[in-house]
Parts: sequence; structure tokens; C-alpha cells
Amino acid sequence: EADGLRKAMGKKIMEEIEKLREKFVAGAALKNIDKKVANPIFDQMAKFGGYGFNKSHASAYGLVSYQTAFLKANFPVEYMAALCTNEIGHSSTSSKEEESKLVVYLRDCSDMGIEVLPPDVRVSIDKFTVENPVGKTPPQIRFGLLAIKNVGLGAVESVITARKDGPFVSLHDLCSRIDTRLANKRVVESLIKAGALDAMLEAPAHQSRARHMEALDDAISAGSKMKADVDFASHSLFGATEIKAMSKPALGAVHSKAEWTSEQLLSSEKEVLGLYLSGHPLKRYEGEMASYTTHTLGRLPDGGTVRVAGHVLSVRRMTTKKGNLMARFLLEDLDGETEITVFPKGLTPEVSELLVPNSMVVVKGQVENREQGGRQLLAEEIISLKAARDRFIRQVTVTVPMDCDDATFQRLRELFSRNPGLCRVIIQIPEKSGERVLIETKTGIKPTDAFMAELDAMLGAACWSFGKLAAAPVAPQLVAVDG
Repeated sequence: EADGLRKAMGKKIMEEIEKLREKFVAGAALKNIDKKVANPIFDQMAKFGGYGFNKSHASAYGLVSYQTAFLKANFPVEYMAALCTNEIGHSSTSSKEEESKLVVYLRDCSDMGIEVLPPDVRVSIDKFTVENPVGKTPPQIRFGLLAIKNVGLGAVESVITARKDGPFVSLHDLCSRIDTRLANKRVVESLIKAGALDAMLEAPAHQSRARHMEALDDAISAGSKMKADVDFASHSLFGATEIKAMSKPALGAVHSKAEWTSEQLLSSEKEVLGLYLSGHPLKRYEGEMASYTTHTLGRLPDGGTVRVAGHVLSVRRMTTKKGNLMARFLLEDLDGETEITVFPKGLTPEVSELLVPNSMVVVKGQVENREQGGRQLLAEEIISLKAARDRFIRQVTVTVPMDCDDATFQRLRELFSRNPGLCRVIIQIPEKSGERVLIETKTGIKPTDAFMAELDAMLGAACWSFGKLAAAPVAPQLVAVDG
């Protein structure tokens, strides 16, 4: 009976498959596809359907999906640390065309409120780990040393072994204790650029890294000399311990006053980590770009026209079959990266001048889904950030402190008069009650970089914003004044 039932079921299935074949071949004929081509295609689909959609396959994936969802919901920090560790070796430092999953996962950590700490030679191990210092909720994730470009497993093991004798206290101390054959100058240089030595020098990161880089050659030389002396000690009258004590370099050997610019610091992080960990070169323009963009690069729609902004990472120029010049470039904002195609008609001399690495541009274009996955943008218009500011920004809000004196207001008036333009100015004065007074001036200004920098110097960073006013706890008072 069982055999008879199986045969009957098999016959029924084959009949249904043949009915589907007839529909498929008929539909293909409407598209001018011969049945000699359509039938083999249908056979391939039917064969795949025999294993690709069976219940056991779906059940297995369903179980894995449930398990990972459970871990992410109940152990989010541990889950994200494991996820980041799994991406070590697949960093975006190896590809300029595709965004690293590690970058995406770290962005997810930020969205989930999980702080990712920079690598630190005193505490980091090879992988991403969970840290839970007192007073920190939720726990934090510490960046793994193996995720740093040029740092291999042997170098990491050398660092971990060396610090068993106590924490590193200086660059020279580090170089005197690690095996410089495994952790050579290139490795230590990458550790410095990644910020893994920042905590050993009581200075801001842009100073710490610059000073460590200047002292690196001396530290490596001193460390190598000490190891040579220790090796010699095994064949001398002195013991290795005595030689090591005699050869130990000074701990406070970094006296340089060198400093890196913010751009140098962030570009070096990008070089060795594949991402910006301590900040982003576009951060200061975040509010401005939001005023005249419709989407971020990490959250593009499936189609339609968008306007995005960011800085150019890399550019490829090529010639079409007709001999015309076109370009593809990688654009990055605070939320992701996207490749943008510029066809010959749009690659004017003005646009070509803008397409250089680190140039900041605003792009209007059509979103297109790629066959191999992902999205690209077909550019319709490309302008500089300065041109976008002139075209789209019509209001700047300047926040002054409650105790602002007449002299400061006079300096503001002078600054406004020296930068005439079409952008209106709103002065915002917060009050102790939580309310605020808004003063609408009749003076128009031109918000150039130089103007905004002078404003920052006068009132402090983040004293201004473009576009719409931020929400206030209560309705503000709006006062119109002449100057």
C-alpha cells in the first residue's frame, strides 16, 4: 500500500510539473524564446526546487535564525563582539569598491547604544572583547588587535606575552619587551595609527600619535639593542637580568611637541582600521549636509531620485567604446559608501575638477540596483559643498551664551557686515528657565568656511546650525531687530 501511495503521489507531482512546464514554455514563446531554450531552463528550475525549497532545509535555517535573534535580543553586546570578531580578515582596508561588514556592524553598535572602545596594547587581545568597567551600562566592546592592518597573530601573541610582566608604560618600554622580529616597526606604526598606544601618553590623540611616530625609530633601535645585549649576556660574565636593567631605555623618552591635524589623525585610522573610530572628517558638516540632502548613503531607497553629500574616496576614469570619457567614484558620508557613475554627458570640466580624493561634493542622481547586489547612483548633477551652501542654505542660527556682553555682540555685527550675503541670521539666546529668545536680524550673510571658522573662534564650536530651528521645550520669543 505504501509503495502504491508513493507511486500515485509521484505521478500526481509529475503531472503538476508538466502543467507548469506548459505555462512556462508558452510564456517564453511570448518573449520570442524558443522552446529548445525554455525547456532546459525549466528543467534546471525544477531540479533546484527539489532541494532548494524543501522543509528540512527551511527548518534548519529557521532554527539558526531563531538562535541568532535570541542572542542579539538577550546578549546584544556579546553577540555584536562575536559578530565583529567573525569579520576580522575581511576589513574594508582590502577593498575600495565594497563596504566592509565590520563597518556596518560597528555602525549597528552605535545605533544600539553600544560603545566601541579603541584598541589598547595594555588590555586588547586578538579579538573583539566585552568590557564592563564600573559605572558603565551597557558593557563596552574593546577593539581587537588582529583587526588592525599589518598586525598579525604572531605580533599580537608577542604583545600579550610581554605584558604579563606588567603593563606597558611607554613606547620605549613596549619596544624593549616585545619580539621585534614578530612585531616590527611596521606593526608598531600601525598600532600607533590605530590609537592602541594613546593611553601611554597623557595627551590628546592628535598629539600622542604624532609624538609616538616621531620617537618610533629611536624606540625600535633601543629595543633591538637591548635584546642584542640580553642575547650576548648568556655568553658573558653578566647575567641577562643585569644586562636588561643596564640597557633599559628611559620611560619618558617622548618629548616631542609634534601634533597631527584632525585630517591626519582620521586618515591614519581609516588606513589601518578601514574606518574612522575616533571621529569623522564629515562630522562638522553633518547638520549642514542634512539641510540639502534627501538621503544618507547607508540608507538609499530601492529607486528614484535622491540628493546625497559626502567626500570622494577614490576615482576611476575610463573611456567608452565611442571614445568618450566617463568616471566612477566612491562617495562616503557618515552613514556609508556608494559608487557613483558619471556618464560622458555629465563629466564636464567643472565636474572633473571636483572628482579628486577628499573633495566634498553634493550629488543628485538616480538610484540603481546592481545585478550582483548593492546599489549605485547614476549622477545627474554634481556640485561642490560650497556651491550647495550658496544654493540651498537660506538661514543660519547662531547660539550665544546667556552672559554674552555688548562687546561680543558688537564683534558679531562686524563679522556679519564683513560677510554680506543672502542667508538670514537668527540669534538664539538660551535662558535659565529652559526657554530661549530668538532674535531675527535683517542682515544677510554669506556662510563661507572662513566665516564659520571665525564664528567658532568667537563663540565656541557648535555655536551655529543651518536650516530649520531645533525643537524648543517651549515656544520661543521671536524678536526682529535691525542689526
